[in-house]
Amino acid sequence: MFKKSQENLRKHKRLIAYRLLSYEGGPVGESVFCNLNNISEGGVLFTSPERVEAASVLQLKIILPSKEFPLEAVGEVVRVEQVDDKEPHRFKVACTFKQISDENKKEISGLIEKVSSSEFAHKFIDEHKKSWRRK
Repeated sequence: MFKKSQENLRKHKRLIAYRLLSYEGGPVGESVFCNLNNISEGGVLFTSPERVEAASVLQLKIILPSKEFPLEAVGEVVRVEQVDDKEPHRFKVACTFKQISDENKKEISGLIEKVSSSEFAHKFIDEHKKSWRRK
């Protein structure tokens, strides 16, 4: 179980971005396609159809509107939560980036800055400083 902490542990702004993400390295052993929920320079949150164990290392491919080809990174699973008891095959998975190129980090931060400076799109930036800790 996780509980909300009042401490500020986040380092990066997150872009709420409902985009396509795929990963390899989970229990299925092949590419799994799912929905990206948000992204920052530090990692991603996505909804997966399978439970992925914490500390799993995943090969991530993320479709961003600003890139012609998928952004690739290696992520480590830091948190997994079932979305709802009524939906046993939907899990929120949080990953921190373990390997990501400087170019891809700049692409993410540039996209976040571009969106945050937009008069209408700034609502897609999440600057909440909440964090999650094990009970």
